[in-house]
Formats: sequence, structure tokens, C-alpha cells
Amino acid sequence: MPPDMTEAPLDDIRALIADAPACGPVRLKGADLGQLGDLAGWVAAWRGESGVRRPILAFYAGAHAGEDIGETRAFMEQVAAGDSGVSRAAAHLGAGLDVYDLALDRPLPSPPAEAMSERECAATMAFGMEVLAKQPDLLVLVGIGPGADASAQSVIAAVEAGASDPLDVLRRFGGRESAAVAGAIIAARTQRIPVLIDGLPALAAATALRAHDAGSTDHVRWAGSPRLTSMTGLPDLGVTRADGTAALAALCLIKLACAMAETAS
Repeated sequence: MPPDMTEAPLDDIRALIADAPACGPVRLKGADLGQLGDLAGWVAAWRGESGVRRPILAFYAGAHAGEDIGETRAFMEQVAAGDSGVSRAAAHLGAGLDVYDLALDRPLPSPPAEAMSERECAATMAFGMEVLAKQPDLLVLVGIGPGADASAQSVIAAVEAGASDPLDVLRRFGGRESAAVAGAIIAARTQRIPVLIDGLPALAAATALRAHDAGSTDHVRWAGSPRLTSMTGLPDLGVTRADGTAALAALCLIKLACAMAETAS
């Protein structure tokens, strides 16, 4: 977790990124497992072991001006009640599930107004880090909310265009959902925890972090379509839903890969 914020709170975030530990050596087990062996090796390189026993799926929900929050709130309630497909899938995989309401009733302003102040962006990133308090050994991160995809596309386009400092781009154009995901990614890196991301808001967070520091997302894998990014991905299952389904399917493969690798050892 970051220390008390200074007068330049995003500099505190930058310091955390700069101090993040490096990946350990990749120790592949079961060379005949193909991509499954690669997945088990990726987990083992960060965790020091290939098992995944305490995964957590975290939804971060934010809102943007002019958008109806009703559908997002209904989805959140369904997930929290265990009545959604992702809830049942998470339970089947033994994954914890958290849903974070990032002030849905206080939507962020629309452009050309800046989305967040530096202090609000850093505070939201710090809030996103709190998921690590439950000591997961793998995180699945999803950002949702009305207007979230459009905001994420703006972040990705601005970062790829080299508009300005990537974290400032996230502050100016991003939503609370992307900022919180970015915080969780940073915190996971400090604790050497592998991360799966799903959906455009999470991709925007990872894109901004990678542009700021090329190694800051080495522990992250993208579960969506490989056509959307050059980030390291997972086997493409063709899932077009962005509600965590693709990441949970990938988690299933990863748990299988780790179990097979442990048997091979």
C-alpha cells in the first residue's frame, strides 16, 4: 500500500512502480504440456510455485456523466447474490469474488473536462490495491460501468499516440474503474502475484502502466481478443463478453496447467 500522499500523489504511485520486484526464473515443468506448461511456468516464476489455490475475481464499477447506471447496478447485485454466470463459474473454480462500487452515484464529468484530479486518481488507485489484503495468489481484474468502454478507448488511443505522461492520461481520460484496476495491478506486482485482466477498462489500465514502465505489467496476462492489443495474452477462446467470462475460462486452464505441472514434477 502507498504511504500517506504527498503534494504530488501520482509521484507516490510512480515510486511504487519503480520499486517493484523483478520476476523470478521461469521454471517450466512438463515440457510436453505446450501452452499449458508455459502458463504453469508463468505462475511459478512469480509465485515461486505453480499452484493456484486462492484466486480472486474483482469487479471495479465506475460511472461517467450522461450514462444510466441502472444496468450496471443490477449486474453488480446479481453478481453479489451469486445469481450470475460469472458468480457460479467463480464458485466452481474456488475463486473469491469482490464487487467494488466506485461512487456510481457520482459519475465523472464528460470531456473536455478532466475526469479526475491527481489526488482523486491516486486515491482511487490506492483503493484498488485493497483487494490484496485478502492475500490472493492470483487476481482476475475487470472494470465495468456505464461509459467505461468509451473512456477506456480514449485512454488507449491517447497513450498509443504518446499524448503525454501515461499516468496523467489515465487521470484525464480514464474512469475510476480503470484507475482502481491500475492500483490493483501495481499492488499485485509488489507482492509477486500474477494477474489476469478482462475487458477494455482493465486493458486501458494495463496499457497506461506498460507505457509508463515497460516491465510494470510483466505479471499481467490479457484474456481478451489478441486483435485489441500487443500485450501478452492467453489462448484465444473467442469469447466476446467482457464480464470476466474469458478470464475465468483462462483461470480454468491455468489451474489445470498448474495441476499437470505439479504432477510432472
